[in-house]
Amino acid sequence: MGTLKVLSGISTLKTCCSTLLSTYSSRGPQTLSSNHSDWSLFDKCPTTRRSYSKSSSFLKSQSNLLSDDQRNVHNIPKGSTLLPPSLAARLGGLQQFSRASKPKTAKEKENKDEENTTHDSNHKSIITFSKLREEVLAELNHVEKVAGVKWVKFPYLSKLLKGHRRGELTILTGPTGSGKTTFLSEYSLDLCTQGVTTLWGSFEIRNVRLAKTMLMQFSETNLEKHVDEYEKWADKFEQLPLYFLTFHGQQSVKDVVEAMTHAVKFHDIAHVVVDNLQFMLGVSDGSTKNMDRYWRQDLIVATFRKFASMNNCHVTLVMHPRKESDGVELSNNSIFGGAKASQEADNILILQDKRLTSPRGKKYLQVTKNRFSGDLGMFTLEFNRDCLSYATKKKPRSDQVLLKPKHKDKNDGDSNNISTTSSDTQIYE
Repeated sequence: MGTLKVLSGISTLKTCCSTLLSTYSSRGPQTLSSNHSDWSLFDKCPTTRRSYSKSSSFLKSQSNLLSDDQRNVHNIPKGSTLLPPSLAARLGGLQQFSRASKPKTAKEKENKDEENTTHDSNHKSIITFSKLREEVLAELNHVEKVAGVKWVKFPYLSKLLKGHRRGELTILTGPTGSGKTTFLSEYSLDLCTQGVTTLWGSFEIRNVRLAKTMLMQFSETNLEKHVDEYEKWADKFEQLPLYFLTFHGQQSVKDVVEAMTHAVKFHDIAHVVVDNLQFMLGVSDGSTKNMDRYWRQDLIVATFRKFASMNNCHVTLVMHPRKESDGVELSNNSIFGGAKASQEADNILILQDKRLTSPRGKKYLQVTKNRFSGDLGMFTLEFNRDCLSYATKKKPRSDQVLLKPKHKDKNDGDSNNISTTSSDTQIYE
């Protein structure tokens, strides 16, 4: 009903315009000049003025009921080619009638597309070297800075990875009970003491126990035997740019990422530690409810990969390995789930624990993927139970070169030799 009233009002207004146009048809074309003084006769015609006033006020309140198709069907005058500015100004809010609506032919549409292509030749996702030139020069001039923050307690790790950089995803895996959380707490604390703002998310170990471990590693003191020194070290530890997530147990990845995003925004977090991914597999929202465990894990890994890139924040993610046969070393293929994790990660660290299979076995940290420099290798971890530390006591020699891998001889019964297949693997003992 409202649409019929709109069309009726427009019809009246159209009649008024047609009357004016026919009056001046003898003087020139229908596209009258905007300076034509005779349009003032519009005000002198009572019938036209009353019709216009009635139609205009009604159309202003009801014009939104009229679709573009209806305007086209009724051939409503809509442009400066039919109405001069003096009359168009009187139409006030009827901006939808300001331009003539005429269906475009296929040729006109083709020409328009070509015109848009010409003007929009630059795409936001396509650049040339000229846009990268200054950044490339900056990386060449600041090699050490680009490599990232070096570890002080783990110099061999710095020698392999070159440093800790924002925007990367690191995956740490190792057998259950091998000390992944203890190592990772000192690994992150080393960076935090150098100003790398850190956010810790431990879903397996409560924050009180985690903070206690990190405090003992920080002080390099067995505070259980020296409780009198607690306040001194606690005051220093409290000054570190270190934050903890309060989640514990099974959590939704959506809630975790939301908290991480908040921390990055308000605390400028540079390093997020998530220990571990398996605690987010048991909770699914509506979109992942029907996914199997492997698909859900791939989606979570992709979420953290995207978070690291979009927020320029390094994410270290702990993942459990699959169960391997006794005596078989873990590899990238040992990471639980599909190949998504090893593909998305910039760095993969594996805690190899030979103590679980040999009385004389040792614990090693192995770098099996390094997207930045490509250097791979492993080094021994010695555990100090007094301060819960894996810190390396000796520093690597400045003249240390790429070492040949040690190949286990068939007649050699020494289980401490490490067999490798890659000629670019460095071994530090």
